[in-house]
Amino acid sequence: MTGSGTIHVRKRDYRMENFLPAKLSSALWRAMEPHGHRLDQADCLAAAIFTYLQRASRSCVSSGAIREMAFVALEGVGFDRARQSMELHHYIKASSALPAACVAEVMA
Repeated sequence: MTGSGTIHVRKRDYRMENFLPAKLSSALWRAMEPHGHRLDQADCLAAAIFTYLQRASRSCVSSGAIREMAFVALEGVGFDRARQSMELHHYIKASSALPAACVAEVMA
């Protein structure tokens, strides 16, 4: 794949979207900002993930794989608290689809 190739993201509900580094940067920034990190740092991490996917010739990747890459990137640069925030946000979002009894059992 060339640098201009489109990368598609397969969502949990199997919809497909184009990979948008700005969307990933926004998600990273929401986790990073409360911990004193800068927006340009989120932009750089999102760009690094995008570049990795391009160089690996990935034309399609799951949203879960991108999330894991974001966790690894945050941890790799020492932004552990931001990683934890992002992971907690995902867990809460995913848990909202579960029955309340299941969530209570997992949280206990």
